[in-house]
Formats: sequence, structure tokens, C-alpha cells
Amino acid sequence: DSRHYILYLPDAEALQQITRSEFVTIHDTHWGIESFTEQ
Repeated sequence: DSRHYILYLPDAEALQQITRSEFVTIHDTHWGIESFTEQ
């Protein structure tokens, strides 16, 4: 079971500058919220 994530920023240049580390931080924050609301 895999998930796909989409990250949107209205500024295309800013989106291209997101690092893997920043994405993982955003992902983990979202996953924590999603996991909390499923309880």
C-alpha cells in the first residue's frame, strides 16, 4: 500500500527550490495531523 503526495505552491520557482528534507518535514507534519484525526 503506497501513497502519493502532491505539494502545491503558487510560485513555481519556490516549488522548484523545495528540498527533499523540506518535503519530508511537510509530509511528516501532515501525516501526524492525518493520523491524529483518524483516531
